[in-house]
Amino acid sequence: MGNTKRRDTKGRVLRPGESQQKDGRYRYTYYINGKQHCFYSWKLEDTDRIPQGKHPCTSLRSQIKWLNKSREQGITFRGNGISILGLAERYLEIQNANNKIRTSTKAGYRTALKHIREDPVSSVRIDKFKKSDAKKWIMSLKGNGFGYSTISSIHGVVKPAFQMAVDDDLILKNPFDFVLTDLIENDSTKRDSLTLEEQNSLLEFIKNDRYYSQYYDAIVILFETGLRIAEFCGLTSDKIDMENRMITIDTQLHRDKQGYHLEKPKISAGFRQRQ
Repeated sequence: MGNTKRRDTKGRVLRPGESQQKDGRYRYTYYINGKQHCFYSWKLEDTDRIPQGKHPCTSLRSQIKWLNKSREQGITFRGNGISILGLAERYLEIQNANNKIRTSTKAGYRTALKHIREDPVSSVRIDKFKKSDAKKWIMSLKGNGFGYSTISSIHGVVKPAFQMAVDDDLILKNPFDFVLTDLIENDSTKRDSLTLEEQNSLLEFIKNDRYYSQYYDAIVILFETGLRIAEFCGLTSDKIDMENRMITIDTQLHRDKQGYHLEKPKISAGFRQRQ
């Protein structure tokens, strides 16, 4: 019997699953749950030269090594082809389906997703994004003028999104598993409270102004109780005890595309009483 081993155009023996097409491109065929999958390359080995006019690519045998390593680690090869934007969208789709998520939180999600969508990093495949890439990207956001609060919101989406990918065995590690303040400074502007003199001066102006005087009583209540504006607007008559001069705060008024509606405070400390 003759030598039946398949060879490429350079005379190299092709291994099981490997083949070379008529145009010279290499192909590897493998199966997952009986379904055929393939990937291609213009190079069989890393040392091969790419044919003139063809785009740079990873050699076929390097890709095979990655495939085998993924199988050994129990993760999906190439992150199942999901991009960073696709992963963020999948994560937020699940989060938004949760009726317990506050309207304001969902609005923050939408803003973060908008920034991710507009960034070139959005198209990067999740398995190619390493921790050093994640840190470099966060620092680039800072360098491009994004404030700490905005970056924190973005990090608050991509970090749990990548953790979801880890839990789903799409990737091995979460590249965003780091504390944000270890990388960039929290330079958010600190808000200083008005002094008593400043409060009195402001109230005097409001009381005597033709337009703003209509809001005088409301602003006095805000000053005296420390209520947030959403909490004040969410007050209902049954929460006001005139006899004991007590206000119960357990709702906030929010607005979205559907209109105005009341929501419970985000944290337990938001439930309180004020005199």
